[in-house]
Amino acid sequence: MNSRLHRGMIKKEIGAELRRMRVEHGLTQEALSHNADISISFLKKLEAGNKQPSALTLFKLSRALETTPDKLILPTYQKWLEAEG
Repeated sequence: MNSRLHRGMIKKEIGAELRRMRVEHGLTQEALSHNADISISFLKKLEAGNKQPSALTLFKLSRALETTPDKLILPTYQKWLEAEG
C-alpha cells in the first residue's frame, strides 16, 4: 500500500474511532469540542477523516473522553498493521 493510501486510511480510521467513542460516551460534537477546547468545525473534519489530529489534539480529545491516547489510536494501528500484511 502506498503512503498516500496509508495517510487516507489512517485519517478515516482515527475519525471513525473518535466518533465511536464520542457516541459511546453520549456526547454531541458540540459537547466534545467544548470539553476538548477545539472548534466544532475541526472536530467534524476529524470525524469525517478529512483532518489528522496532532499529538496535542489527541491528548485533549482523550482527556475529554476520559480515556488515554493509546486507546483512541490503537484500533487504527491494528488495522494499519493488517493492511501492511
